[in-house]
Amino acid sequence: MNSSSTPVRWYGLDLIRLVCFLCIMLFHFGLFYFGDPEPPHYVDESRIIWVVIWLLRVGAQSGFIIAFLSTLLLSLNKKAGSGRWKLFGVLALGWLVLSLQMHSPWGISWDVFGLIFAGISTVMAAEAALGTGAVRILGVLGYLMLWLPFWQLAPYLHADYASPVQEALKNIVGVASCDMREVSEWPLLPWTGLVWFGYWMGAEIRRLRDAGQMASLCVNRQEAVAWTVILVATVPQLGAYFHIRGGPYFSCDAYRQAPVIFWSHFVWPLFLIRCSFDPRVQARLSLQGWVRRVSDLAISRKFWLAYLLQYVSGTAIAYALNYWEMVDPGSLAVWELPLLEFLCLTILFQTELMTARADKLIRAVSKWRVQRHRGASAVPIVLPVEGGTL
Repeated sequence: MNSSSTPVRWYGLDLIRLVCFLCIMLFHFGLFYFGDPEPPHYVDESRIIWVVIWLLRVGAQSGFIIAFLSTLLLSLNKKAGSGRWKLFGVLALGWLVLSLQMHSPWGISWDVFGLIFAGISTVMAAEAALGTGAVRILGVLGYLMLWLPFWQLAPYLHADYASPVQEALKNIVGVASCDMREVSEWPLLPWTGLVWFGYWMGAEIRRLRDAGQMASLCVNRQEAVAWTVILVATVPQLGAYFHIRGGPYFSCDAYRQAPVIFWSHFVWPLFLIRCSFDPRVQARLSLQGWVRRVSDLAISRKFWLAYLLQYVSGTAIAYALNYWEMVDPGSLAVWELPLLEFLCLTILFQTELMTARADKLIRAVSKWRVQRHRGASAVPIVLPVEGGTL
């Protein structure tokens, strides 16, 4: 297998992430434009919008899958030095863009950027200070955290008066009550556990890869039977995420499901992720040209840049349409539905084009800076002649 210094493309993971990313992009645009991921009356008017909403309901766990996969791949490829700083920079920039877009009264909005920033910084710090044993401990702790309904602590932490800052902190930590007001998405408890769990899984796979033991990841008969039993056992619990409500109910419905409900749904993508690391599956997918092209996409190679750009572009398009509605509402009423259908059909291509162009620009600027630095270093230094002989 490739060494750890030469990351391979895991074709199955790229496919899973692409589908989840499409769901997230459509969700975000609906949120930016309508204030709710589901447009209220377009379902009956457009077959395309109906399919999009159905896809969003089926892919309601896309955010969890993206967070888990991203930290798993980060640990598996384990960038060091400037690579880590670039990742932290993109996360911080995304966090800033989100805060500006959401108009938070505190100046900072809490979302997946903040969660992953907090999760990977803590696990990386523990790994640097204490070694791989700390990663295993945090990974197991993270897995256990995902089985605990921390939000049920809210009644025990209720105070007659709580300052806005205290309420905001309870929201971010994950112990705010859903009965009182809308709560934050991606609370630290339990979802930091998802980041730690993913990082641990990536570290274990990296250990096998570095030891040349990737063949041990082939799914054997006993494991296949175990997966079958687990998946069949989850069937009676399926469906809760399909009926998540929008608006002020979304955060509670999406991020505060009973742990058994969460795991009954999350175990299905977890099974697909597990299969993607089977060398036989990887080899079979590598023979498919369309699969290789998916892995070569800019949104696959520069995922977090693509994630940031879709935030910016989705916000800009939503603002432009809202401005159009203020200036000429009659004209927008005629063109709104065709435009929304066009955006739904092309949103993936738009993001790919933006990401490819942005990546090319970043590379060009980086190359120019390197050449400029080398040119400055190559300027000869002429010493004054003071006479005498050498």
